[in-house]
Amino acid sequence: MLVSPLLVASIAMGQSTAPGAQDDAPKPAKPSFRASGIQGTTAPSGYSGGATEEHGREAAALAAKLLEDNLDGLVPPDPAPCDRQAALLHAALTDPASFDANDRLGVFYLQHRSPGLARRYLELASALREQDRQAPLLLAIADVQAHSYAEALETADRLLRADGRNAAAHRVRATVEALNGQNAEALKEYGLAARFDPSDDDRYAEALATLLLGSAAEAERLFLAATATHPGSSLLWFGLGMTQAVLGKTAESIRALLQASELDPDNVLAAGLLAQQSGGSASSDAAVLSRIEALVKRHPELAVAHYDQAIVLYRMGRASNNVASIRAAAAALNQAISEDAAFAAAHFQLALVDDDLLERGDTGARRQLVVSQLQRAVDLNPDIPEWHYRLSRAYAADHQPALSAAELQRFQELKRKSGEGTQAVAVLNDGLPIEARQPSAPCEIDSPRR
Repeated sequence: MLVSPLLVASIAMGQSTAPGAQDDAPKPAKPSFRASGIQGTTAPSGYSGGATEEHGREAAALAAKLLEDNLDGLVPPDPAPCDRQAALLHAALTDPASFDANDRLGVFYLQHRSPGLARRYLELASALREQDRQAPLLLAIADVQAHSYAEALETADRLLRADGRNAAAHRVRATVEALNGQNAEALKEYGLAARFDPSDDDRYAEALATLLLGSAAEAERLFLAATATHPGSSLLWFGLGMTQAVLGKTAESIRALLQASELDPDNVLAAGLLAQQSGGSASSDAAVLSRIEALVKRHPELAVAHYDQAIVLYRMGRASNNVASIRAAAAALNQAISEDAAFAAAHFQLALVDDDLLERGDTGARRQLVVSQLQRAVDLNPDIPEWHYRLSRAYAADHQPALSAAELQRFQELKRKSGEGTQAVAVLNDGLPIEARQPSAPCEIDSPRR
């Protein structure tokens, strides 16, 4: 799912433009979509404030993706297992006049992110039971997923003609208006959705839309009001922390995100943004590290949790000139790679940490390991200019001038291409398309044939 350029036109997204900048990067992981990782440098004499401007860009990029995905909460949870597809399809094909059979199959496809197939059966279900309101709502969501915005608006409008207080239909309409760049109309529709259903989901969607389409200050006001009336909502505290990160209110953001994490210890989004903003103070970093270490203990299989742990350890180690902490960061990155060998950002960050240890004269670090980790990172994701620049420098340090020159040329080509505006997909600091951070479908979906 692509991010509408209109939503992110005012956000300076992408990698750091400074050659050699240290990029941390996010990784999709269960239990939820998340993004973390920001370049972070600290002065040897103590903590710096971190890259506040970068923090805001990352948080805004994350908000853009979350806005497009805000309809996912309207889809029934707990999708049927993959092996149920054949039985569900057989039921629908055997009895094409059955509302239940078509509805169940359409919901199955929608849950498994196959909107084209979902639409086929949800449209049939809607026609078979015209008084039903759930099937057409899910049909509209399938159209949004498929970027068929006109059809989604038509269905939402039909639902609203039947019931003007249908908050879910207003939310669908708001999302489509936002994706079409109709900011004023989108904000009005989100406001109606929140008024007719003042749940934490709808208040979150309204404030998130305000953040992207209107004013970050107004979004903060909405999130503050929402957390006051829904203090037990991890989602709303996360939204507040993300908004405050956009505003550059790092200390306030960390407090809100820690609250989100306390309410839901498995809130991977909150953990990622906490790691992103680490490096500001010893006391807050200790709290952030403790929260992420708890996540690692609960979910040792999550590569991204080990990655976030490494980011905090590395920044703390650099700030206090603590080599043991930097070595611990390397160990955490190795564990992240052990859990997910294709985690490009972990390979890249491990190369940076090993290079740092080399500069400090650590006998356990090896130049060839730095080169091999950068090679692996670039192999996995060849489209990030700065990664090629880093690899060029590593080759030069390893006395391989021809390879160094080739990587430098690739860096210049990618920077020129990026400067020409030819990159069609918004990216975060690791250069991955934002939609690639969304957890992949849990199974392969076969296209049915009648």
